[in-house]
Amino acid sequence: MSAVSRSLQLISHKASFISQLARKNRDVPKVNLPYRELSSMGRRLNHLYQKVPPEVIWNTIDRDLDGLEKQVRQSLGNRISDTLPKRIIKYPKIQLFKQGEDFDLTSSVLALEITPFVDALTELQHIIDYVQNEPPSIVQIQYIGQNSPVGLALDGVAEAIRLFIDVVVPWRRLHAEEMAKLERQQKLTQIEVEKAEVLEKRANAVKQREEARKITMEIQEKRIDITLKVLQALPHNFSESEKVALTNQLLQPIKVLTDSQVLVTLPKNPRE
Repeated sequence: MSAVSRSLQLISHKASFISQLARKNRDVPKVNLPYRELSSMGRRLNHLYQKVPPEVIWNTIDRDLDGLEKQVRQSLGNRISDTLPKRIIKYPKIQLFKQGEDFDLTSSVLALEITPFVDALTELQHIIDYVQNEPPSIVQIQYIGQNSPVGLALDGVAEAIRLFIDVVVPWRRLHAEEMAKLERQQKLTQIEVEKAEVLEKRANAVKQREEARKITMEIQEKRIDITLKVLQALPHNFSESEKVALTNQLLQPIKVLTDSQVLVTLPKNPRE
């Protein structure tokens, strides 16, 4: 039996006792914790052949352990050891949302919004790992919520999230209107090219293709600009050849992150 399971059993036993005592005295426990859930969890752990659903353990720990730790530390007061470590959770819990829109977790949101976003963060993190001579991080989704804003706990991408919030999001806000205009012009020009080719108006098609090429180059210059800003935020002095190679590797994930409508917030006590 793991130390975590044994600890939860002990907590459950005490929770059951406190809950029964409160009912007997027709009182309410002083600490607002889900005593019934804790007690139920312990009974499940004690059952040899019954598996505890992971969400039961996760929800209880996620919601209540911070409060429980605070109460324990307050109770101990001066008797607490200076060397007693605070609980550290190794992955950041972020909230995903779209400005002014509901962002509930549906199959389309998961496939079209969240999965590309997480994949791009993963690529960015792996490039950061390479720059820092570290092995590629193993990125795992530890938790994902259902309602807007969508809670998402990721293990292994803390540095990529920091760069996204500190560098990509401000650039995206600053250039959002300009990028949207350029991409609109790009689509309209491409339509004109196709019309001219259908009508065999070669001169007009050449002109429209040249216009489309200029717009594409302008968009690409903007993407290179934000990519270089990300590189500048990394603690490393790159040679020119390294800049070229890393810029090419970063272009695709940065494109996804800048095109995405997803916004990110960290809770007041971010998990690091």
